[in-house]
Amino acid sequence: MFDNLLDLAEELGGKTIPVFTIPVRRGDFEERLSGCLEILKKHNVGGVCIVAGNPAYLDDEELAKPVRPLLVKAAEVLSREATQDGKLLMIGTENVERIAAYISSRYGAIPFTLLDDGKHGELKWFREKTGMPVAVYAPYHVGNPLSEQALNRARAYAARRLHRDYDEDAVRMKITQVAILGDVERVGGRLEQLAGAGASIIVGYPLDDGIEQLRKLAEVIHFWAAR
Repeated sequence: MFDNLLDLAEELGGKTIPVFTIPVRRGDFEERLSGCLEILKKHNVGGVCIVAGNPAYLDDEELAKPVRPLLVKAAEVLSREATQDGKLLMIGTENVERIAAYISSRYGAIPFTLLDDGKHGELKWFREKTGMPVAVYAPYHVGNPLSEQALNRARAYAARRLHRDYDEDAVRMKITQVAILGDVERVGGRLEQLAGAGASIIVGYPLDDGIEQLRKLAEVIHFWAAR
């Protein structure tokens, strides 16, 4: 699949950059890293984001693995064998902020953060600490009301981000912090706030399937570019 995406990206003239995510604590980390490198070497575009790995998807043995040496090892290998020819290297920051800042500074990895309006100061910290652009992952939905699919996905995502027992009120409050929802003007305003806080790259995840939300996001960008 990653190979096919890179083929398509090259056909489009490099206007898109598919990025493969590698959780370093997974049991198949070495295999996935090796396979990713083989694919990247065949293409002119592409990138990798190394992450510690979401605890929800790791078993007890994987959770017990030390994160720092695994992240550093992956960064060393990728910076030596993949990113010298312009491939993109990103580092997930969730729960490993200081390790991520070190890897970003040493290996030129772009810090990849998760949207949270309560942590705008974190974006500025990464910019100042690493001198690198900062990317933000942002689930979004443009338009009111939300579809049932978008609302269910937003709820599930907010619940995962709480990392503890929660009730419906807590989930509702968290949704507004970790997802961008609303009409064109409201969504554009949130993106502008992120840019002002230090975000250089927004990685948008549409909460609805289909291409319509991509069109809506393009409408947001056009609206704010014309201001």
